[in-house]
Amino acid sequence: MVENEPAGKPATKTTKKTVKKAAGKKPAKKPAAKKAAAKKPSGKKAAAKKPGPLKTADEPAPPKTADGPIGAVMVVGGGIGGVQASLDLVDMGYRVYLVDSGPSIGGVMGQLDKTFPTNDCSMCILSPKLVEVGSNENIELYMLTDVLGVEGESGRFEVKLRVRPRFVDVDKCTGCGICTEHCRVKVKGPLQ
Repeated sequence: MVENEPAGKPATKTTKKTVKKAAGKKPAKKPAAKKAAAKKPSGKKAAAKKPGPLKTADEPAPPKTADGPIGAVMVVGGGIGGVQASLDLVDMGYRVYLVDSGPSIGGVMGQLDKTFPTNDCSMCILSPKLVEVGSNENIELYMLTDVLGVEGESGRFEVKLRVRPRFVDVDKCTGCGICTEHCRVKVKGPLQ
């Protein structure tokens, strides 16, 4: 569906997505930490046992079929938080729609030099996650997209999105940058 824009503005495409959420799920409660017995080993070294993943009886794993995951989740915001949430949800078995109003994912973290408290390079943390999101078939990216409305009830939401035009055919784009040389419109960057 195409929304009508005022004269002089490009037409934008509007899409609707239905997002299902597992019904009746509550946040998992973390089990109380068990107190270790104060026994000292008698001359023998006790083998260190790695703790397994936390599982609770209240929260079953999301259902999967041979075709792939069942259910979908929409993550709004493509910063480092949205990227990590998308990767975690895909690992849980959900299909993810990652929506961001900017032309790319990664957010402000890519503009930083170092991160606290480890003083690591921010791109060293962010780059592997961006590659994983881009290559994962269960994550669908919606860039230059605005959320216009959310309707429905828990477990079945309908989200109305407005996808702004890119003016470049994404399927043919190789990222070479030649189109920017030939573009007649010069726009200052958002931070200038």
